[in-house]
Amino acid sequence: MPVNGSELRFVGRWTSGAGLGGAEISAVDKESKRLFVTNGTKNTIDIVDISNPKKVKLVKSVD
Repeated sequence: MPVNGSELRFVGRWTSGAGLGGAEISAVDKESKRLFVTNGTKNTIDIVDISNPKKVKLVKSVD
């Protein structure tokens, strides 16, 4: 485990569908198990359910 207590490892995948540059900045909410991603192509914030890494799905996009 790294000194700061964080570790990244690949467990699943979600594609924004916007091509290169679609998903730019992300943040995770551990309680709701949701990923918040800025989508530069669509100018939205995409909210993604990551509670099951094998079935990651878009919850909604916010303008």
